[in-house]
Amino acid sequence: MAKKTKDPGFGYNSKQGAKRIINRDGSSNIIHLNRRSNINDLYAYLISISWTRFFFFVIFGYVLLNIFFGFIYTLIGIDQITPSTGNFFTDFLNGFFFSAQTVTTVGYGGIAPEGLALI
Repeated sequence: MAKKTKDPGFGYNSKQGAKRIINRDGSSNIIHLNRRSNINDLYAYLISISWTRFFFFVIFGYVLLNIFFGFIYTLIGIDQITPSTGNFFTDFLNGFFFSAQTVTTVGYGGIAPEGLALI
């Protein structure tokens, strides 16, 4: 195990053998012991994972967000967006499609709101 030192290696009085904070390859030499993770670590986590995992999280979040709003649109009443078919699954797919075209800012081409949703 490496020798622990609290000296970062800067200044005139640095200890002999103090290591760099950031290695030449860009990796960090600092190890946080007994530190809990929080939301501020999310950015550091996202830039350290592979592209495949990152795009998986983006697509998963996008689909989950549209499923959530698709259910909301279906439960509020899909009649405010498009005529209801009477089938819950088909109405949910219409709500999902409306949510997807709203989130991506593509525009209302296939389905457009027809009235005001009064809750």
